[in-house]
Amino acid sequence: MPSTLTGGTLRFVRHCPRFPGPLWYLALDAGQRRDHSALAVLFLYWTAHGQCRTMYEYLFEPKLEIRYLKRFPIGLSYEKLYEMLKDRLQEFDPALPISAKQLVNAARNGQSWQMVCNLTKSRLGGLLEGEPRKVLTAWNNYQRWITTHAMDCAAKPKPAGKGYVIEWAINFDPCLEVSPGVFYDTKLGDRAMGLNIALGDIDEKERGQGNFANFHHEDWFAGTPKGRTRLKDWGTLWIRTATFNQKDAPR
Repeated sequence: MPSTLTGGTLRFVRHCPRFPGPLWYLALDAGQRRDHSALAVLFLYWTAHGQCRTMYEYLFEPKLEIRYLKRFPIGLSYEKLYEMLKDRLQEFDPALPISAKQLVNAARNGQSWQMVCNLTKSRLGGLLEGEPRKVLTAWNNYQRWITTHAMDCAAKPKPAGKGYVIEWAINFDPCLEVSPGVFYDTKLGDRAMGLNIALGDIDEKERGQGNFANFHHEDWFAGTPKGRTRLKDWGTLWIRTATFNQKDAPR
């Protein structure tokens, strides 16, 4: 079981309710003749503690896990150290070119994921394996969720082609992991989840020439144009378990 460090409760006011995304931290102490080189890999994630009914603040508790800790032999050359670090980091993500950009996207498991619902093609019932498809663990996780109905989705265009109707069903286990090995349950109460939704079309491929995958239109729920798949750019979805009371609604 990884060591976990808890840092207390962090507050976000109601005007900025974005759920903080998980982060990876890599720490390297490079030695050679007298000291060992050492590498530590830390993972920061957040547990939501509901909303203050008076100030409408969202409360989140940060937790830091030590995922990897390694001391290398004295005298190891920096060139060899680089190769060992590259190999070790790619065990976390085979597609990783040692780039911080890769570490802030979806984890491709119950912690965070990207899935696709398509009107014209699917693995089963409208769902397709999401990104990054070139990573085998992502492909296997997504395909298993589809074939076991851990996720189900269906979509159809509205009359006259003005919009879409989409229904998406998601099992909490294995798709909503709120902390390592723990999946959301209504007994946990209100919970904030990161969320982003992309709507795109390639109905007329030639009209999307020059765009990624020839997308003609693309619209997102949240995020910046070049960072919408990054966790920090996602919006917030609150799962509510209590009976709604109008007097508790934000003014």
